[in-house]
Amino acid sequence: MSGLHWQRIISGANCSITAVAARAGLSLLEPLYGTGVGLRNAMFDYGLRKPRHLGRPVISVGNLSAGGTGKTPMVMELSARLLRMGANPAILLRGYGSADSSADHGQPISDEVELHRQAFDGRVPVQAHPDRAVAARRVLQEHDHTDVFLLDDGFQRRQTHRDLDIVLVDATDPFGYGHLLPRGLLRESMRSLKRADTVIITRADRIEPHILQNLIQSLASRASVKASAVSICDFHWTGWRTNDTGILPMGELSKSRVFAFCGIANPSVFEAMLTEQVAAVVGKYIFADHYRYDDPGLLKRLAVEAKKAGAEALVTTEKDWMKLRRQWNCQLQPLALYRPALEVSFREDGCQVDALLRNCLAASREQSA
Repeated sequence: MSGLHWQRIISGANCSITAVAARAGLSLLEPLYGTGVGLRNAMFDYGLRKPRHLGRPVISVGNLSAGGTGKTPMVMELSARLLRMGANPAILLRGYGSADSSADHGQPISDEVELHRQAFDGRVPVQAHPDRAVAARRVLQEHDHTDVFLLDDGFQRRQTHRDLDIVLVDATDPFGYGHLLPRGLLRESMRSLKRADTVIITRADRIEPHILQNLIQSLASRASVKASAVSICDFHWTGWRTNDTGILPMGELSKSRVFAFCGIANPSVFEAMLTEQVAAVVGKYIFADHYRYDDPGLLKRLAVEAKKAGAEALVTTEKDWMKLRRQWNCQLQPLALYRPALEVSFREDGCQVDALLRNCLAASREQSA
């Protein structure tokens, strides 16, 4: 089952008898999941479990819903801001397996690790491990000048001490269809936002201004998040990348018919943004989130299907490209493969976020003094 089909079921968009039955069954499992999450949180809230310090201040970037809020580009943006402040950040993430045969400390290099490393030309150490304490030790062994850790997808990882908890809320689907997993997309209830130091609403440009204001008010009423603790950012496409390193202007595909494919958590936003930049999307294929692309004949079949649909180019995301780039070859030409270059921009220049980052750096310098 594709990720898009699954989302149509849990969102209620699919009204078939099968989908209704599936939602009923998932509703029976939701309380069990909620009880487990509640017990786990209570153990930390009442001090029965203690978070571990990683030896440096930790900035966590996380969310309440399962995937799709823009954590990867946000971690990159915060890393860039920290570098401009003179800091030496390192990124710690869980990582998802790659088909890459190379290894890092005996483990396959994750595609997300590779994506972060390429973004900063190696200036920001990146380490993936299910145990973030292990990842932190590995970073410090090789980069002892690191003065702050960025924890990718860390809000639910309460076993790790955080000095700054940032939670992302996707403006296009802020409440995970109003249900906990597996009935909806919420990892925990909206009340958990009380643990956050700040909330960043992402993809704010994809909704109307009055809906954005309603969202801020809803966060305040449902989760006691103060409006002053909310930052707002937009995601923009700034150009097109091919298998070359350069970036082509955004108008490169404005008159082209394209075939899209991806394996990400929120494909609907990708499709909506793509539709605005091309002449027509003549076909698409949505894979499951974190799809591995380990079928060597898949790309050629996609290209054949795209040509039959009248496409002049293929388009995918940067995350998908990192998984399939080693399979791409000139056999599929003249049907070129493009992926958009993404940029994060804060409203009001992100002054509030910068202030929080500086506070973390100040704490780091006090510790090392």
